Amino acid sequence: MPHNFFIGFLILTVPTISVFENYLRDFQYKEKWAEEGINYDVAKSGGKARIRGVELGIRHQITSFLSAYANMTYQDTEVTEDKQDPEKEGKRITNVPQEMYNFGLLCENYAGFRGSVAGRYVGKVYGDSLNLDTKNHVWGTYDPYFTLDAKVGYEIRKGLEVSFAVDNLLDRDYYQSSRAPGREFFGEVVYKF
Repeated sequence: MPHNFFIGFLILTVPTISVFENYLRDFQYKEKWAEEGINYDVAKSGGKARIRGVELGIRHQITSFLSAYANMTYQDTEVTEDKQDPEKEGKRITNVPQEMYNFGLLCENYAGFRGSVAGRYVGKVYGDSLNLDTKNHVWGTYDPYFTLDAKVGYEIRKGLEVSFAVDNLLDRDYYQSSRAPGREFFGEVVYKF
């Protein structure tokens, strides 16, 4: 019996792996500076960069209507050349987290109900091209953060569905340049014909 269970587990489980390496030229990045108490953000292009990474994932069908998934991404980014500003060379690319993790449970059409619970972690992101924004929880920074979101829906009749969702269920306080919204509630009515 355990042998059959193991074979069934393998059939219902889908692992994925991706390895990547990209070379960029004339890539866009955000330049930040302050002058006379005013903060400026300007998009610039130029220079060369490299991105290396790996993505791992797994999805398992628990029952005919319930599945679970988890994935992670690790990215090693580096500005390899910037003739306009050589001190950026060797720094991480702005607005790209080094690590990201996601996991969740999905319920698909169980007696008309649908639902999901999803967790997401995003690692530290530099908004400054010199990677000087090392503090967290202040305006202008990009904090590492974890959020949990949930959604439940019900198909009232064929083509008509109502749903309710909560983003940032744990009401985490974090910054993504400016303060991110706290817990948010959403309602939705969808009619497909």
